[in-house]
Amino acid sequence: MYGAIAGWFGQVSTVFPGDVGFVNIYGSTKSDGAKDQGNLPFTASCVASHMSAEVIKVLLNKQDLLRNRLLMVDMQYGSCEVIELS
Repeated sequence: MYGAIAGWFGQVSTVFPGDVGFVNIYGSTKSDGAKDQGNLPFTASCVASHMSAEVIKVLLNKQDLLRNRLLMVDMQYGSCEVIELS
């Protein structure tokens, strides 16, 4: 499971070995342009809940995983969007 938070924003994805992944999002080198936005507790809770649901879906062999997809959460505006990584 992959999860990240920065301020009001969060990301969640399920990554299996060999999956298309984060080079498509972040590139192959670390960016120096990221700003420290802090870690808000409710953003961490939201992302952790989504990650937990993904773990349970993997363990129960459920469909519709966030595999090769990225869930982006904006807690400030209450929006969620899923984008394809492949």
